[in-house]
Amino acid sequence: MFYDKYDTWFDEVRQLISQHLKSDILPVRKLVDYQQLSRGKMVRPLLVFLSSELVGNNSPDTLSAAAAMEVIHTATLLHDDVVDKAEKRHNRPTVNNVWDNKSAVLLGDYYLSQGLRLLLNTGKIAYVEAVMRCASELAQGELLQHINVFNTYVDTYLKIIEFKTASLFRACAYCGAISGGGNDTDVDNMSKFGILLGMIFQLKDDVLDYSPQYADKIGKPVLNDIVEGKITLPLLSAFAQADASECRVVMQLIKNAPQEVDKVLAFVKEYNGVECANKVMKNYANQARGLLKEYETKNSRAYNDCMELLDFLLTREF
Repeated sequence: MFYDKYDTWFDEVRQLISQHLKSDILPVRKLVDYQQLSRGKMVRPLLVFLSSELVGNNSPDTLSAAAAMEVIHTATLLHDDVVDKAEKRHNRPTVNNVWDNKSAVLLGDYYLSQGLRLLLNTGKIAYVEAVMRCASELAQGELLQHINVFNTYVDTYLKIIEFKTASLFRACAYCGAISGGGNDTDVDNMSKFGILLGMIFQLKDDVLDYSPQYADKIGKPVLNDIVEGKITLPLLSAFAQADASECRVVMQLIKNAPQEVDKVLAFVKEYNGVECANKVMKNYANQARGLLKEYETKNSRAYNDCMELLDFLLTREF
């Protein structure tokens, strides 16, 4: 797996994170230690690293920004698990499940504050400004999703995932480009690249939610989203192909009996919902490749690594 060559980098990021999450308060230490055992894919720190490499060179700021972004990402997950009443993440019980909602929210607040401290320690306000913009969009995305339960408009869905997921990817790429010494064009290119990767990342998550063969790898049951009233692109695409009466039947099923997932899966399969979502993903991927084409000769090694990350996000099974 291409991730393996970044093991040393990931170890440095995790070490810096551990240092900044230390607490003299025993209950806080227990919560942090438990959360730290739940390791994610480290996509966001890797995006910081690759953005820095592509436009210039890694600096001490690159490591700080990468660690901060992973900490801030974890804060959002802790809060999301409370909002979504999630019981498991990465096949492990969530903090809100093991302790309670209040502990999870407060731990998320602690992570957020420590992530911001990491960025402030660099002395560059641009990093903090990027995260504050991201935090604003994350909150707006959550509210937009909450208000639009059982949303059936593709434009609304895309705006939700842009704010909820892609905004943090943009912040990662932006901070990476700045830490690497990129010029204004570089920073703009990487910010756009980050948005595209974030859209792909969330679309892939939504496709995997309709892929029962990967349920064990993902660590959550299929169609977990519709139980929470989240209608994502595979189902939206199927709705666009089916007639109105059939769509109404499926919508009533989702609202009144979301546990009957087999019927919803069959509907999405019949109207090629997953294939349609994959086409949208590939369109974003083509945009991303075109955006970074000019770097292929400027920095071929970093360019190839960025393309590997893109391919990984398109093909991952977890």
